[in-house]
Formats: sequence, structure tokens, C-alpha cells
Amino acid sequence: GMWTGAMEKERTELERSLDRSDEVRGDRWWRKVLEEKSPGVYHPLYVMGVVTFFAISSLSAIFVNKALLTGFEFHYPVTIFLSQIVVSVALLSVFRGMGLIGIQPLPSDKAMHLVLPALLNTANVILGLYALSNMNIPMFSALRRLTVLFTMGAEILVLKRWPSRQVALAVVLISVGAFVSALGDATLSLFGYALVLINNALTALYLTTMRWILEITKLDPLSMSYYFYVIGLPVVFGIAVGCEDLQNSMNEYVQRDELQGTGFVVIMILSATSSFCIVYSTSLCTLVVGPLTTTVTAQIKNVAQTFLGMLSWGYVPTTVNVLGLVTASGAQIYFGYLKYQEQVSSYASVMTNSREQTPVQ
Repeated sequence: GMWTGAMEKERTELERSLDRSDEVRGDRWWRKVLEEKSPGVYHPLYVMGVVTFFAISSLSAIFVNKALLTGFEFHYPVTIFLSQIVVSVALLSVFRGMGLIGIQPLPSDKAMHLVLPALLNTANVILGLYALSNMNIPMFSALRRLTVLFTMGAEILVLKRWPSRQVALAVVLISVGAFVSALGDATLSLFGYALVLINNALTALYLTTMRWILEITKLDPLSMSYYFYVIGLPVVFGIAVGCEDLQNSMNEYVQRDELQGTGFVVIMILSATSSFCIVYSTSLCTLVVGPLTTTVTAQIKNVAQTFLGMLSWGYVPTTVNVLGLVTASGAQIYFGYLKYQEQVSSYASVMTNSREQTPVQ
């Protein structure tokens, strides 16, 4: 089918790029996979397993965090993120040392360029956790979709890049759906809403900044995430200690019997490993099935997250709210389809130019 063909082409191009350049060090495992398998001959069960791993990792993270924040009333977002960042740095470092993943070296003259986006990413995650603790998952997901509106505005103002009419329409429909769902929100939290909107603004600034950071550093997403974690670790630790979030969380753990049970420990471990699982599964899924299929899977996850969230903590359904959520989710699917088409067209253009520039042997 169309996706299978795209996947084969992407792996073929990746194999060629690895043959042409030795820029990426430590890719022994990736290179071995590519050398041993011809494009398109991954076992179907393996491909399905990789896609499922990515989908479950990205979908479960918000529910695990919500379980900690609301289910166990463990209201310490900074400590939660600190655990995630420590585990991510540790596991990525171990995997890097074993040659299971490749982390590109960061030139010293490029390191300072990562400080701003790393700090934005840190603030983004912490604010997101605070917002999640004050809202139900469906409304959090609906309002987080407004990030595309903020990002579109930032790209117009900063990059002078205007979206197509179809993309603009999809963004408007997403915004209308979020607004309607907010009107029918029976558990309205103005503080939570404010946090999400600030979260969206930071995300838009982060994404816009990342466009030129990627051009400057030439780092792949996995390496970029690794260095963001390394830069953010001392910052998050300082915040956790400075605002006594870490000390208070430890005191509460000792004082509350329900936090010493197996359930809390399991959820805490799942939360601590969630960031690593998302980063690693995204990288693996992109390698095996390509960025196009990964993007489609992510869009499906976003919609599933909204409707599964209706069954979780604190959600009270109303007719207006459900109508808004359905509208926003439908617009999200349409937006995802348009972005997929853009990526297919962009990829086809790159492949055409690559073939034209390749000399005949």
C-alpha cells in the first residue's frame, strides 16, 4: 500500500545516508539492523510491536501522571519531572554505552544554542504537570490542541510563514471545538485553564525556536532530547530543592501509608520511565516505519487520549462539552491528514532532487 511504499523508501534513503556519512557515532545497533535487513522485510510482528510500543508509551504517560497527581493526590509536579529526567539521562547513557542507540557528539561551540530550548522544554513540562493536576484529561487534551493556533501565530510573526487555507481551517475548527467544550465544562478551573494557555504559548515558542536550532546543530531528535535532559537536570533539581518540592514530597511519602503501598510504587516507576519510553519509542518507530507513519500514529493517539480520558478522574460529561470535544477531535484528525499530505509531498520532492543529483554509475 501507500504507507508500505513510503516506509520502504524512507529506510532505503536512511541506509544510503548512513553509507555516505560517518557523522553519527555509536549507531552500531542501527547500522547492524540496516545491514542485515533489506528495506521492507521487517517481520510484520516486529513492526506491529514497535508501533504498539510507541502508541502505548505516548498514550499511557498522561494517564500515569494523572494517577499520581489526582489518584494518589501526590501534588509534586517538579519532583515527578525530576524522577523522569534522572531516569531518562541514566537509561539513555546506558543504552549509548552499550551501542544500542547513537547520540551525536555536541560541538562545544554549539552547546550554548541548546540552553534556551532546554529551559523552555523544562518549563513546558513542569507547567503541563501543574495544569494536569487541576483539570480532567479530556479538557486538558482539548486545550493543549490550541498549541497549533499559538504555533501558527508564532510562525507567521517570527518566520513569516503562512499556512495553507486548509491547515488554517483545521486550526480554526480545533479552536472552536476547544472553546465549545470549555463552555460545557462542569469542572471548570480558571487556574488550570490559565496554566494550559501559558503552557501552549511556551510550547509554540519552543517549537518555533527548534526550527533554527535544528538547522544550527544538525542534531537528530534523540540526541537533542538527551542533551535537553542533561542541561535541564541541574535546573530541575535546583527548583525541586529551592521550592522544597522534593523535601515536602519525601515527607508526605513517609507520613501517608497509602503512598508506601505497591500501587503507588508501581505508578511512580511507570511515571519515572515514561519520558524515556516516549523518546526511545519515537526514535525506534521513526527508524522502522518512518516519520510519516509515526506522525499518523501520534494523531490517532491524541484522539484516543481524549475519549479514554472521559473514563478517568474528575470528568463530568455534558452535551455541550462532548459536542466540543468531538468537534476538536474531528478537526485534529483533519489537521493530521493535512500535515501527513504535506510530509508526503515534501518527502517526494526531496527524493526526486536526490535522484536528479545522483550521478549515473
